[in-house]
Amino acid sequence: MLTPNHDQLAVLIGAPQPGNLSMHHDLGLMYNVLRHRGLDPSQIVSMEGQLDRTILMNFLRSIGKRVRERMIRTLFLYVTGNGFYVGTKPESAAPGLDLGNGEHVLWEEIWPILDLNPQTKVLVLPDH
Repeated sequence: MLTPNHDQLAVLIGAPQPGNLSMHHDLGLMYNVLRHRGLDPSQIVSMEGQLDRTILMNFLRSIGKRVRERMIRTLFLYVTGNGFYVGTKPESAAPGLDLGNGEHVLWEEIWPILDLNPQTKVLVLPDH
């Protein structure tokens, strides 16, 4: 659970399809909820817009570095966008995020990029 504590970081990512404003509103709502729960604005990092793989992966890489360097103990990751998966059977499907420009990022690609310490607690809320 996120409470006012300086060893926590909330990361909000919005990857809307062209013309879709709902993800912008999702991020605003989540930001307000986190502030209401006592998180300082410096503990909330967000990125939104027409993202491509390179931009998103570089952002996530920088988040992982920040978590390691500042010894963040809890990372809250909220991602809003259109879902995507590879595979034909539920048990073998690999879910991810459709960036809307013909590019996709699978959840299994995100964890190695973040490169988090095993002690870091991660709360993930995918909204797609």
